[in-house]
Amino acid sequence: MTLDEYSNSPLSGGAKYLQQQGVPCTYLPVDISTAFLEIAARAMAPFVARICPIHATFETCSGRIPSSAYEHTAYCMIGLTFMNFMPDRILPLLKEISRDQGR
Repeated sequence: MTLDEYSNSPLSGGAKYLQQQGVPCTYLPVDISTAFLEIAARAMAPFVARICPIHATFETCSGRIPSSAYEHTAYCMIGLTFMNFMPDRILPLLKEISRDQGR
């Protein structure tokens, strides 16, 4: 994926919308590729207040998300990664990542 392709993705569109609404966002890209993390960070930099790349697999990323990311309301824009998982595996992972406490 090129920087131009990423800049025109639905993810950047969501971030652009939130920026226009005055909502400061923290972007937490997760990838096993440092190259894709760098592309994502460059593409999203104009639209978010902070970027915290997470070099990890989707299954292991929850322990690497900074606790400050949970201090505000979260807008989650999930790419297609979750389509690689069966529902009985991805739903518990998403719950773990969100640090859901029954809310």
